[in-house]
Amino acid sequence: METSLRNKYYPWLVMAACCIVSAIVMGMGVSCSGLFMKPIAASLSAGLGEVAMYATIMGGTCALTAPIVGYMVGKIDLRLLLTVGVTCSAGGTALLGRITGLWQLYLLGAVIGLGVTLSTSLVMTVVLNNWFVKNTGLAIGITLSGSSVTGIVMNPVLNVLIGTIGWRRVYTLVGVAIAVICLPLVWGVIRMWPSQKGVRAWGEDEMGQAAQAVQADATPAPDLKGELRSMGFAYVFLYVMLSSLALVFLNHFPTLADTAGLGTAVGATMISVGMVGELSGKLFLGALSDRIGVFKAALIVTAMAALAFCGLIFVGFVPVTWVALGAAFLYGPAQGVFTVGLALMTKQMFPAALYSRIYPWFSVIGLVAFSAMFPLVGFVFDKTGSFFLPLAAGAAILVLSCLCLIACDRIAKKKAAEAVK
Repeated sequence: METSLRNKYYPWLVMAACCIVSAIVMGMGVSCSGLFMKPIAASLSAGLGEVAMYATIMGGTCALTAPIVGYMVGKIDLRLLLTVGVTCSAGGTALLGRITGLWQLYLLGAVIGLGVTLSTSLVMTVVLNNWFVKNTGLAIGITLSGSSVTGIVMNPVLNVLIGTIGWRRVYTLVGVAIAVICLPLVWGVIRMWPSQKGVRAWGEDEMGQAAQAVQADATPAPDLKGELRSMGFAYVFLYVMLSSLALVFLNHFPTLADTAGLGTAVGATMISVGMVGELSGKLFLGALSDRIGVFKAALIVTAMAALAFCGLIFVGFVPVTWVALGAAFLYGPAQGVFTVGLALMTKQMFPAALYSRIYPWFSVIGLVAFSAMFPLVGFVFDKTGSFFLPLAAGAAILVLSCLCLIACDRIAKKKAAEAVK
């Protein structure tokens, strides 16, 4: 009986392990990195902008290595791939506590960026697509929500520790924690295919022959170039680029609130509320995608973000705290589109065998567009003293994004109908 239950529910254990690894690597190693910027700058006698380049280098490394990692997934033993990723993340983070110059900070930023690519969203979503034929959206939503939970919980904890024992020791502790928590899960629980543990994928018995496609790990992608040239790829690509251009305001909330006359305290609260919205949105997007399809679910979330921008524009003229907080909450779920939503869009629009080859390109364009737009918003504010123009442009961009999603949904339905025939 116990063996039967284990075989049946082991996919959820794999999901839990993937969730913990992603949550620790991203939530502790990346999402909390902002806490260290000011003390590092003071210790190295550097400017905050110079220290912040660490995050840019880390993000750039993720973008550059994502296509390579996507090609490697399935060709290299998963445990080895994840071990290298976790080791880069853990070792790089621990060594940050020993830096004496900016060049070391930048170098370790690149190492950690490689670790993140090897051990979080891209690899974990490939694994979960293999382990879940049914409830895939929910599984991915829960897994990728872990980093948000860790970020919300650990930011105040690490902030207290930094003030108590110093940022160098905290970095060392975080690095050790990443290794100690994640490596046993990588070697003891997570595998690429259910057959490697002698069990079935979740929902395989119910889905019948459709589930057998999940196990087709040896089937080569027959027409990658054709898919990359398709209208489906073009519309998803355009959606990711447009929405990335719009969703860069979370870290601008304190300045936005202060400019409106609400004060930076309200702006800081807006960030927290936005992160809660992001967490809720990841779970909502994953569960709703299983019911109505990811493109319709993403359409709802993107429309909510457009409404949030209208609320933020209103706050610029009429500073009302509850409107600002409500807009921040509506804005939050759209952040989940680039993790949960992007993974499910790739799964729904393209053949399963091409997932790890196509997904990285969407990830890259999202990172590039976001990185380009984030400072641009700041420059516009510096010139005009207001966020009105960036917010108005963001709302218009999100409307265009919604049109892309409608087109994507139609193409996905047409592909599904042709596959049945």
